[in-house]
Amino acid sequence: MIEAGLYALLAADAGVTALVAGRIFQGAAPDDLEQYPCIAYSLVGGSSDPTMQTPGMIRQRVEINGFAAAAANGSSPATVAAQIRAAAITALSGWQQTLGDGTNVTNAYLLNPGTDFVSEQRIFRCMCEFYVLYTLPT
Repeated sequence: MIEAGLYALLAADAGVTALVAGRIFQGAAPDDLEQYPCIAYSLVGGSSDPTMQTPGMIRQRVEINGFAAAAANGSSPATVAAQIRAAAITALSGWQQTLGDGTNVTNAYLLNPGTDFVSEQRIFRCMCEFYVLYTLPT
């Protein structure tokens, strides 16, 4: 459903894959620093507008996190995490697609353009949030 579509969208985006080399995770990023830099996404909320015949339009809130723990290509970890977030924003903005199971993604728009975090372990996380609008297969 929508999770598989998000993964496929991020994995197919050249800007994202150039930065994370396929390290895309649903939920939490791994503890293994060998998996960094990476991107993680979570479904963190949403609502629907059902009709008498269908589940109606679903508005899913999605959190996207870019993670980096070491410098890469001459950029600081904070910069790398911010670059991952920027690539994710570019990939998801305006997303429209009918997924393989018939789920119809009608739009994705940026809700929170960015919040930055750093842990005690100096793992940098740059987060953004989207609303993804879609309908379920009929």
